[in-house]
Amino acid sequence: LPFRTPRYRFTLHDYGAYVERRAAFLSSPRGRSALLKGGLIGCLAREHLSLDGVLRGPSSAVTNHHIGIRYTYVSGMEFCDDALTEDEIHLICGVYSSYSGKSYSDIFSGPIRSWWPLPDQWESHSNGINWGYWTPWDEHWYTKRLSAIARNPQPLKSTEWRNKLRSCSYARNYVQMVEDASREYI
Repeated sequence: LPFRTPRYRFTLHDYGAYVERRAAFLSSPRGRSALLKGGLIGCLAREHLSLDGVLRGPSSAVTNHHIGIRYTYVSGMEFCDDALTEDEIHLICGVYSSYSGKSYSDIFSGPIRSWWPLPDQWESHSNGINWGYWTPWDEHWYTKRLSAIARNPQPLKSTEWRNKLRSCSYARNYVQMVEDASREYI
């Protein structure tokens, strides 16, 4: 993870450097896995890739290096596909680590900041913006976030993300009801 001191003031140059790192990664064969992830990760990937990239099939990371997900059917037939690692997700979301100030041994255990919320925050039931698929509301939120970065380029702590994402309780309730009904049906 990139490291910054707790009082570091980010600039648009920092955001631009992050976008360049993200673009370099996503333009590799591993970028396909970000498109497959969907949600906010997929939206960020579409900034650099076309959806046609999904059709190319698993990358060499899966076929040669066994990095990804595997599905084994009852018949024993095995299928595999690309999946993002935690480090790759952190790179795509623009995560920075900072020193907590307590001791040298926990130099990287300070608050984590990111330009975009991590998937566990985005996919959380407390997120009032995520409806389970990318909507015009999500696109509006994304555009507002880009504008906020242009005005005041600061990545946010996870607590700040939680507060920003919990705005719409009716969306949270709707998603929870659909998941409960789906669980009962299965």
